[in-house]
Amino acid sequence: MSPETSCVLIFAALLLVATGGRALCPIELSPPSVVVRYGDPVAINCSALINQHQGIGWESTQEGTGLIKVSHLTWTVKRLTDWNISPLCFIYHGTNQQCTSKPTIVLYTFPDSIHISSTAGSDRTMKESTAYNFTCYVPNVAPVRMLTVRLYRGNTIIHTDTFNHPTKEAVNQSAAISFVPSREDSGVTFKCEAVLDLGSRGPKLSKISEPYEVTVHYGPVIRCVNETFEWKPLGDLCNVTGNPAPRVLWRKDGNRIDPAVRLSRENAGTYVVEAEGASVIREVIDLAVLYKPELSCPSVYTVLEHMPHNLTCTVEGYPKPNIIWYKEGEEVVLPEYLTRRDARQYLVAAENMLATVSATVDITVFYPPSQVAELEDMEVEVGSSGGLKCSSTGNPRPQYMWNYYQADNVMEENDDGVSRLMIDNATALNTGSYTCRAWNDRGNTSKTVRVHVKGAQQECPIEITPEKMVIPYQSKGQSVTCRPTTSGSRNIEGKVSWQLQDGNKTGSSELSVDPSKDWDLQPICTATFRGIGPCSKPLHFTLYKTPDHVSIRAVDHLSAVVENKQFQLQCNITGVAPARHLTVRWYQGNKTLQTVGKESLHVTGCPREHVSGCDMSVTRSPMNVFAIITLTLDRSDSGTTFWCEAQLDLGPAGPQPPPKMMSSPLNITVYYKPTINTTKLPKVIPVFRGYPEELICEADGHPPPNIQWSYSKDKVPHVSQDTLLVTEAGYYNCSATNEVDSIVHVVEVILKGKHAGSNCPVKISPPSVVVRFRDPLWANCTALTDQIQGMGWEASQEGKPLTTGVTSLALDIKTVTDWELRAFCFINRLVGAQCVRELPITVYKTPDNVLMSDISGPLVQGRQFQMRCDVFNVAPVNKLSVRWYKGSERVKTDTFPGTTLKPVNKSSVLTLSAHRDDHEQSIWCEAALTFGPGTDIPASQSQAYKMEVLFPPAFSNATDEEHELRDGSPLILNCNASGNPAPVYSWTFPDPIQLTIRNQTTHLPVLMPILELPGVYKCNVSNSQGTAIKSFTVIEPERDRSTFAAMVGAFVAAGILLAIVGIHFVTPDGTFAFNKGSYQRGRPTSSGPV
Repeated sequence: MSPETSCVLIFAALLLVATGGRALCPIELSPPSVVVRYGDPVAINCSALINQHQGIGWESTQEGTGLIKVSHLTWTVKRLTDWNISPLCFIYHGTNQQCTSKPTIVLYTFPDSIHISSTAGSDRTMKESTAYNFTCYVPNVAPVRMLTVRLYRGNTIIHTDTFNHPTKEAVNQSAAISFVPSREDSGVTFKCEAVLDLGSRGPKLSKISEPYEVTVHYGPVIRCVNETFEWKPLGDLCNVTGNPAPRVLWRKDGNRIDPAVRLSRENAGTYVVEAEGASVIREVIDLAVLYKPELSCPSVYTVLEHMPHNLTCTVEGYPKPNIIWYKEGEEVVLPEYLTRRDARQYLVAAENMLATVSATVDITVFYPPSQVAELEDMEVEVGSSGGLKCSSTGNPRPQYMWNYYQADNVMEENDDGVSRLMIDNATALNTGSYTCRAWNDRGNTSKTVRVHVKGAQQECPIEITPEKMVIPYQSKGQSVTCRPTTSGSRNIEGKVSWQLQDGNKTGSSELSVDPSKDWDLQPICTATFRGIGPCSKPLHFTLYKTPDHVSIRAVDHLSAVVENKQFQLQCNITGVAPARHLTVRWYQGNKTLQTVGKESLHVTGCPREHVSGCDMSVTRSPMNVFAIITLTLDRSDSGTTFWCEAQLDLGPAGPQPPPKMMSSPLNITVYYKPTINTTKLPKVIPVFRGYPEELICEADGHPPPNIQWSYSKDKVPHVSQDTLLVTEAGYYNCSATNEVDSIVHVVEVILKGKHAGSNCPVKISPPSVVVRFRDPLWANCTALTDQIQGMGWEASQEGKPLTTGVTSLALDIKTVTDWELRAFCFINRLVGAQCVRELPITVYKTPDNVLMSDISGPLVQGRQFQMRCDVFNVAPVNKLSVRWYKGSERVKTDTFPGTTLKPVNKSSVLTLSAHRDDHEQSIWCEAALTFGPGTDIPASQSQAYKMEVLFPPAFSNATDEEHELRDGSPLILNCNASGNPAPVYSWTFPDPIQLTIRNQTTHLPVLMPILELPGVYKCNVSNSQGTAIKSFTVIEPERDRSTFAAMVGAFVAAGILLAIVGIHFVTPDGTFAFNKGSYQRGRPTSSGPV
């Protein structure tokens, strides 16, 4: 025992001794008071405050104990059910002295629900101003003295009950509340609330009943008026209220009347109103319908003078109105016979208690109009203004009506009995007839004049849509519409229609055109308009057809022509319409030679113009025509490609760019007479003695000339084709002959010096030269012996004469200008003959330009196309190579044999078949001069052309596929395809229901079906070049029953495991705890109180 506890016990003992042992009982209860729910456990600890005692114990009707020698003792009841229990803790101390202490125990119970009811019955319907009782029923509640019951109207407390019943046991308690409803309580919700307030140590419990909505019946009540204005609804006369909503019936003369009907003056009389709701009541109404006077008079009354009149005014109203006539402010009575003095404006008044109304009556005497005056023919300048005037007299004053073409710039003005037409900024539409008609009730008259707009041609106000129609042969049928213009629609008489070339009218404003046969269609839209009369407007219609074929040939079917002689080419165009819109262009290489129109075209098979079917300006159907061009070529044009192009120029309304077709190329060979190369074969040639000299007779001509040598019989040269090896002096004749002409060149050979044989002791560095035209040339000649008199260079340009005292001599040409340059180094020996060695020289020139022809429009797979590479001004031609490339691949190489050394123009043609792999590939050509090792001259390239190839779709994987549906894996079908133009995708499904699913896309290359069903899915891919179809077969997998069995077994095992866990760890009240065995609801888990 701690020191503090010992002190307390000693103090308590002393206090007991001082007070005689009865003032205080040395025991302590913990807790001294408890609040326990019926059936719950309870525990109260009783502790002795002194050490000297004989024991303590509990007296109780439940779980009492005897005297037990302990210092503290707990009274425990596992389930407290005695409403009147009053346990007592006692202690014996001193000399058999006993004292006791009693804890305060409140045992309670509270219902799960309470109820509300009333004496209104099961339908909860009450009558206004009748007393009813509400009953709030609270079952099984204790202690009742702590109970409070409240009654709510909506959210407002209207009554509170408490109960002073002393019983501790559970009772069924009711609270009855008296209530008198009003009509405002109908539809209001009532409810009861029970509150059990168990003080500071207990809970405060509350329950609210279900809502109780009441219906309050009252009425009906009728409040009516017996006078109303016209057109008010009958039902508005009475205000009928009540609950339930009264059923209102209206009757007149025993017949039911619709209360929504609007009352008129005819509906006045006696009505009975019957309202049936909570009760039935009736009300009788004598109804009067009031309305102000209604006066009806003719505003204008005409009569012949001295004739009796029948002029009357009618009036209605309630109360009945009075009628009074006024003339110039004074009350009058109309005479029986009216004269012109009575022709005035009269005021007629009608009045009753509600209002006064009036009307005016104009009384006139009529005279027919006179003849139209002041209206004459008129001529007006275009853009200026003018007017027409029309006047007539009569009574009543005549009215005017004009009949003319009503244009926007014409205005009518009627003023002071005269009508005028004002024309502003006159146009062609104002030309025509104008009729003025003057009329009144007694008659009419008219006059017609004509207006001419000077300087303007009259137009027909018709619009044709489209105004110009240009359509291709065998295209989709089209229609053209004819209608009046905006101003024309206001003036048309009848309707517009089409008139065909045979004179027949269609009777319709729309005309359908047949693009397969309407070559000679020349329709005219006709209509009739006021002021203009019949007029028409033609449709500018053209049905065109591109040529079936365009070809080029020589007129005389020649494959070759003679230089500087005229020849003709003919371009044949077949099946083109209309030929009068045809333009033919002639091309030589990349150069346009000539462009001709219809005036230079001829119809194939026609002997002369203006014969039926031969006049291009008249014939509109397909024709075969041709054009001829006359040319004169020279030798540089040989091998040039010619072609012609036919283009249909159909104007702005036609296709853009205009359709055109080119012929295949035609290569022309130019024949020309021979020309002997006198540079290589001059008239005088020195020949070193003992050193044979080659006489080379080269002749340029086409066809290649035949070379022949002739000489005297005493000469014995060696002849090899066009080369003559000579050692003797004399005259030698070279003749060159071809189909065009023949030419002879005489060469004089003279002997010079002596030759040292084939071993000439000289060295030329470099041993050969390749030099660009107009570049410098340098070469050095070195004697390999010093036994020489001198040395020199013989050359066709800037040679060096014999120079003595040197063993080395350079040939230095500042600018090479000789295409056929030759150079010889010679030495004169001290002993022996002269010897020479030739320096081989090649003069070259790279091309000025390398051009490649373009391709009009995209290529189509499988079709052949041609491209031409033109090389301009290149030399020498025998060293030229033209190479064609597609991408990085060389596809063709052309070489050009020939002997000419001067610059020429050359062309190479490449023919290919378009393929899908060529799409977006680049194609180009290059020209290269090849001179062998050691000489590297960069090639000249053309511009590159990027090919566009149209090809049908092809799948990346063309094989049909099979897929299996798998759980958890989406179905993905990929039918990606390539094509140009870009292909369009569409999918078909095995089940039509799949197409109805929202957000299902069917136009992409990859399909992910939202609803995955087995079957055949088809992917359709198409473009303008073709269509491809690929099938995807989707199948269901074979089901694995062992997997299903394993899943069932797993679920069963999981269920058994959960059951075992529930048995061991779920508490009685449904909570989850791991120390369930040591826990009991309402019992302390330690020595302390609950």
